[in-house]
Amino acid sequence: MGNAVGKAASVSHSASIVLDVQDLSVTFASEHGPLPAVRGLNFTLSAGETLAIVGESGSGKSAAALAIMGLQSENATVEGSVYLHGQQLTALDDDAMSRLRGNSIAMVFQDPMTSLTPLYTVGEQLIEALQVHQTLSVPEARVRAVELLSVVGIPESRTRVDAYPHEFSGGMRQRVLIAMAIANNPDVIIADEPTTALDVTIQSQVLDVLQRACVEANAALLLITHDLGVVARVADRAVVMYTGKAVEQADVRSLFYRPQMPYTIGLLGSLAYGERATSSRLRDIGGSPPSLISLPSGCSFSPRCPLAVQKCLQEEPSLVNVAGEEHRVACWRHEDVVQQSMTHADVFHSGASHDVAGAGVDNQYAVTDNTKHDIASPVKRSAEADAPILEMRSVKQHFPLFEGGIFRRRVGVVHAIDGIDLHIAQGETLGLVGESGCGKSTTARSILDLSSPTEGVIKLFGQDVRKISSRVDRMAIRRQLQIVFQDPMSSLDPRMPVYDLIAEPLAVFDFEAAAISLRVNQLMGLVGLDPQFLERYPQQLSGGQCQRVCIARALALEPQMIILDEPVSALDVSVRAGIVNLLQDLKQTLGLSYLFVAHDLALVRHIGDRVAVMYLGKIVETGDVDDVYENPTHPYTRCLLSAMPVPDPDLERQRERLIPVGEPPGPSDPPSGCRFFARCPKRMQLENDRQVRCETVSPELTPVPSSKALTQDRARTVHTSACHYNDVPWAAGQ
Repeated sequence: MGNAVGKAASVSHSASIVLDVQDLSVTFASEHGPLPAVRGLNFTLSAGETLAIVGESGSGKSAAALAIMGLQSENATVEGSVYLHGQQLTALDDDAMSRLRGNSIAMVFQDPMTSLTPLYTVGEQLIEALQVHQTLSVPEARVRAVELLSVVGIPESRTRVDAYPHEFSGGMRQRVLIAMAIANNPDVIIADEPTTALDVTIQSQVLDVLQRACVEANAALLLITHDLGVVARVADRAVVMYTGKAVEQADVRSLFYRPQMPYTIGLLGSLAYGERATSSRLRDIGGSPPSLISLPSGCSFSPRCPLAVQKCLQEEPSLVNVAGEEHRVACWRHEDVVQQSMTHADVFHSGASHDVAGAGVDNQYAVTDNTKHDIASPVKRSAEADAPILEMRSVKQHFPLFEGGIFRRRVGVVHAIDGIDLHIAQGETLGLVGESGCGKSTTARSILDLSSPTEGVIKLFGQDVRKISSRVDRMAIRRQLQIVFQDPMSSLDPRMPVYDLIAEPLAVFDFEAAAISLRVNQLMGLVGLDPQFLERYPQQLSGGQCQRVCIARALALEPQMIILDEPVSALDVSVRAGIVNLLQDLKQTLGLSYLFVAHDLALVRHIGDRVAVMYLGKIVETGDVDDVYENPTHPYTRCLLSAMPVPDPDLERQRERLIPVGEPPGPSDPPSGCRFFARCPKRMQLENDRQVRCETVSPELTPVPSSKALTQDRARTVHTSACHYNDVPWAAGQ
């Protein structure tokens, strides 16, 4: 379908500078003392340039953006200078800034639902944004609003302009925010995590829309994100922040291929790469950023840095230029890193392990073994090795759809799951992927409910859930089946200390106090937590530590299978690596089976044995992860994989992308034939009679002739795909 909208990282600094940030500092007043969220940040942004700011949560990215916009909270003190076309912004009062916000400088926030007013249509909100800064009548502003919705790719914009925010999907709402941001042709657009909560396909569309919008408005883009794949795709330059300070600045190619700050190296090394298979473990930075209220002396990264020497502990380094490059780094040992390290490009292109530090700086970020066991290399198991832990055959889960208040009436049926087959063997990880609304979470809930589905058979540990009648049998199965949720903070009772949280399931099953105490301490060691945390409450722990508590709680009753519902999507990339390694360790040590529900396709390939791709209640492709990723045959799978961001600038900007057309249809009224037909990029290659078949006949899962599993006679892991025309090759460039 053509390359994604992207620019080579080559915007010249001789171009006119529209935003100049000099020695920006933001300090919040707190009951424990001053909290320096941003410490002396400096950067420039030129017309037409995209600058990315990356770093872990709490590094100061969003605080800097809000200070630039003049939206900081009342307890914040802003120092330094922010110049927009030479005009000092930090000296302006709120009225003066209000005349600039949305006009010369605009912002796209992370959560569109909190940015849009639910009581007004999107058209009314766009008209307001236009009339605040321009002299336009309502009809004139409405015409412009329709044009803006068309620019950002919202279909039927003439009618959708009168829709309310709740009538749009998450991706469509984000497009409305982008339309609002470019409404008055700003010179600078600040996008704060604009794709964090979106599916990979919608993320790709939104990034394309954002870049096109910048071209439309001739605007510079300041992109705040933690997704390094997004940085590789769209940014010209990047700033890496840590504890409120910039620790590395460079053009994107230099940053990815020649990182010189150990923190940057750690971030890049902790990534999973979906473009190639690997059995290596992710590199874990370890530890957590220090409290901003009591920063350590010297380099603030030194407590976590494997290269720290005495000077690092005593003196804080400043950003210095690297000779011959527009590359700046704040590290006392950056020359040692340059002289002794294998570059990130070498690692990625050679297929070596993720240790970007090479032999000279050996194992800068060693693979951590949190289980304290001798873990064998990951071994993929075929499904015939054991009887399935889970079997789902022709399972349907339909829910009635009602309308009305007191006098409710049934108006339809939601086909959340519409005839799926899944199995998971002992010690196996099945990745379940797909867009939001495809039925992934309903599938997980159907397994956990231990109740009869609308149709079909669900078997757990050899037992048909329809025949489980006694409480004793139900409790026995529940003991073998546990779940780890997406958000660890909302999964834990804030009123209970860690000890009670882990002990609670043991108490439910009447374990004695002494046995509970012994088991809790064993679990703390198993998940790599210090016993001192037992008396702490969830709010006193980091996100990664809370997720380890959730995993320990899930392991308390020694289950055979754990459902992992987006278990790391709420965590920073550096913390994510440690949790993923822990899950792999536990699988090998305890023989666990996982159902891994995720939208991070790279992570699914890294941790999974098999993958099932779900679309609108049906499985459209399934097989061994390497088989499916290397030879995807269903158009939807190809779209998902092509939209997956890859943290390699050269590769990411050369990739061909297949973007589904429009939004997924609703599960209350699914299409009669292939459910992906209306969005399928392959259908335009087909003759009319073949298109009619796709539109009217629902395809069944059939073996892919080139399946590695099929040639190896592994019947259960055969690569299958639900497409009528798997044998029809894709046209060149598709």
